Amino acid sequence: MNVTETLADGLKRELTVVVEAAKLQALTEERLQAVSKNVKMPGFRPGKIPAQVLKQRYGQQVAGEVLERAIDNASKQALDQKGYTPALRPQVTIKQFGEGQNLEFAMSFDLMPTPPALELGDVSIERDVFDVAEEDIQDGLSRLAKANKRLKPVEKARKSAEGDVLRIDFLGKVDGTPFEGGKAENFTIEIGSGQLIPGFEEQLVGLKPGDSTEVKVTFPEEYHAENLKGKAATFDVTVRELLEGEEPTVDDEFAKMSGFKDLADLKDRVKEKITRDVNAVVRMRQKKALFDALDTKLSFDLPQSMVEEEFGGIWQKLVQTQPDAESDEALKKEYRQVAERRVKLGLYLAEVAKQQAIRVNQQELQQAVMEQARMFPGQETKVVEFYRKNPAELTTLQGPILEEKAVDYVLTQVKLKDKKTSVKAIVEEENKENEAEAAARKPAKKAASKKTKAE
Repeated sequence: MNVTETLADGLKRELTVVVEAAKLQALTEERLQAVSKNVKMPGFRPGKIPAQVLKQRYGQQVAGEVLERAIDNASKQALDQKGYTPALRPQVTIKQFGEGQNLEFAMSFDLMPTPPALELGDVSIERDVFDVAEEDIQDGLSRLAKANKRLKPVEKARKSAEGDVLRIDFLGKVDGTPFEGGKAENFTIEIGSGQLIPGFEEQLVGLKPGDSTEVKVTFPEEYHAENLKGKAATFDVTVRELLEGEEPTVDDEFAKMSGFKDLADLKDRVKEKITRDVNAVVRMRQKKALFDALDTKLSFDLPQSMVEEEFGGIWQKLVQTQPDAESDEALKKEYRQVAERRVKLGLYLAEVAKQQAIRVNQQELQQAVMEQARMFPGQETKVVEFYRKNPAELTTLQGPILEEKAVDYVLTQVKLKDKKTSVKAIVEEENKENEAEAAARKPAKKAASKKTKAE
């Protein structure tokens, strides 16, 4: 085998590999012998079929198998010979292959870079520190009570207001024609809940049982039904009943009805949930601050093949929801920067994991599988069975776990400045960020809306 390097530019490499015809012939004969042991042909005993007959019948199939095997083996040998580790699977272009000829092919790839080591002690980020106050627990209990309101008909006749619950019949039409899924009877909706498309619930204010009205709305561009995206529609609505919710008193009886021993037990559980939920937000904010700091300090060449693959995945998801973005070059540029950042941080954290011998253990993998299974209620057994039968798919679960463990290590090395705050302040700031992202997501021009907080 002969290996010639034809390109060495930054991380880009191209190799031309030549495998001698004699080697290919030996592989072909070896494969034909293996085939002969399992082939039955009239007039020949198993394993005694002449090579020429086998070649006539299975020559094309064997040639394909030999080509694949030869390229696979030669590629590995060429990389080992040069001491190269490709970032992604090399692209192979066959230049010559035929009976009696040498196999010649070119392989192009990007080298896997080694991210530089950082003085993590020089990195400083803030860490939110909070206590769950009695006020936070009471707010949680109040939300629980509201979620368990007992609906009852409004006793004194009045018009509907925000927060009321209506039982309605409706028939939706586009261009005057009813559409599939646009009809319902005895449908219960709380005004202001945001359950229906924007603009619908607001037009239900001021109605009484027996009233009929026409609601005019426009379906969002990102609506799930293709035939309704961006379409103007009308709904013939008839109010059957006006209901109001009566919040239960939060006491021992309410706690027991909710499955707890008493009110004290319920309050403990509410506090635990608030702590868990807010810690998740704090963790995300901490990761974002860390990633921002690392992104500023890290500078090294990136494998463009990895960047393009990452960009392709991001861009495909965007275009599926926002087709108008397809031709927006400025947007593409911004998303390519997002892809570069992801690749850079991913490579750095992978190097940290390698240097610190961070591993994903079997228990962590099993937990990840169970979390995946819980995402598909009723099909948990099928999900678990899928991963059992396809162990290679577990690698898709290993990556995020390994990254989190690498982040944990890095956080132990950087300077953390505690910032005393409150649950209320953290939640309000998080809500503002979510609202800003939701507002930015509407115009296709806003690329920043799709960036995750941990980027």
